[in-house]
Amino acid sequence: MLVFSMEDVLTLHRKIINKTGGSHGVRDKALLKSALQNPFQTFAGMDLYKDDIEKIAVLSYSVINNHCMLDGNKRLGISLLCLVCQLNNINISYTQKELIKLGLSIAKDKFNKDDIEKWIREHMSK
Repeated sequence: MLVFSMEDVLTLHRKIINKTGGSHGVRDKALLKSALQNPFQTFAGMDLYKDDIEKIAVLSYSVINNHCMLDGNKRLGISLLCLVCQLNNINISYTQKELIKLGLSIAKDKFNKDDIEKWIREHMSK
């Protein structure tokens, strides 16, 4: 699975904040690193998350709920979900309203990793 580096994510966050407003900066770099590495966890040499969609769901969930940035965690998590899908040729269709609802649902603990995975699969272009 193609992903973004820490530098890429920080650049993306900076662009999001410049465009939509809010506070720049990282609250906890270790939590950001953890969120970016979380999809690639293994146990006994086996991936915990078997396919790219599971990994993308975990990435988005972790970025949003780790609160690693001073501001824009939901925007960053949802942007990463969309961009990593695109990078990995997973075509999803959505409205802006659906993305907002998804981000808020994740942040309010109404959506877990499995719910995000289901959302991605339901929004995949046929």
